[in-house]
Amino acid sequence: MRVIWLFAAVFFAAWLQAAVLAQVDLLGARPNLVLLGVLLAALTRGPVVGLLLATFGAALMAPLSAAPGPVWFFAYFPAGLAAAIPEGALNRQNPVVLVFLALGTAMLFDLIFFLGLSAAGWRLDIEPLLGARLLLDGIFNGLLAMPGAWLLRRLAAPEPAHR
Repeated sequence: MRVIWLFAAVFFAAWLQAAVLAQVDLLGARPNLVLLGVLLAALTRGPVVGLLLATFGAALMAPLSAAPGPVWFFAYFPAGLAAAIPEGALNRQNPVVLVFLALGTAMLFDLIFFLGLSAAGWRLDIEPLLGARLLLDGIFNGLLAMPGAWLLRRLAAPEPAHR
């Protein structure tokens, strides 16, 4: 039943990202709260919930922007699949692992998003600075993942099994 809180959190993150944080710009980096919510939920609840939230987040963000809808879906899916990393391979509770996973996911999101926009015929003026933009977005969103992980663990704690 607590999975419903995850959908509410992604909805709130989409609203916050589109309405409040749309003008936040730190050296070209922008917060992607929906991406972080999808990633953190996927790490705590698994890839099925991650993919459901990725689809929900893309469906929320597509009408709020001029970008084609499928670009949002393809860009959010890697975050939803991040939970497919084998449990024994990484300590997902380690904040350093979480920051680097969010960094990589944010960079992959931007790369897929920019490639999708280019394929759709959009002219992007950031091609010479694409690497720096990807790195700045990754670092910014990686650092934002730490307080988000704390909040998500409180909202989406696994329910105890009944005997």
